[in-house]
Amino acid sequence: MVVNAPLHKLSTLAQNATDDETITSLTQRMNELEKQKQEAEGLLYDVADDEEGRKKLELELNSFEGWAQRVRSDRENPEFVASYEHLRNAVRTFGIKVMVYSTQGE
Repeated sequence: MVVNAPLHKLSTLAQNATDDETITSLTQRMNELEKQKQEAEGLLYDVADDEEGRKKLELELNSFEGWAQRVRSDRENPEFVASYEHLRNAVRTFGIKVMVYSTQGE
């Protein structure tokens, strides 16, 4: 990682420092670099999670597109009725949110 080299150099400098002011200054700088390193590692995890989500979405889209190709000719048939699973996949793929209320009150 990019931050490791400066941390190593500062550690070496701190070992050779002779006065307290230099040691304090180097310690502060090391703390700043360690914080930057932690933030950079966090960003890497976020990017990995985002990439995983994109791959999952792409798989769902490909699945839906395949289904759409298969049922394209059936759409012209007035007797065609899509299955519950097909309708559910379409709703999920398009990101439709539905609120269902009981007709019986609560």
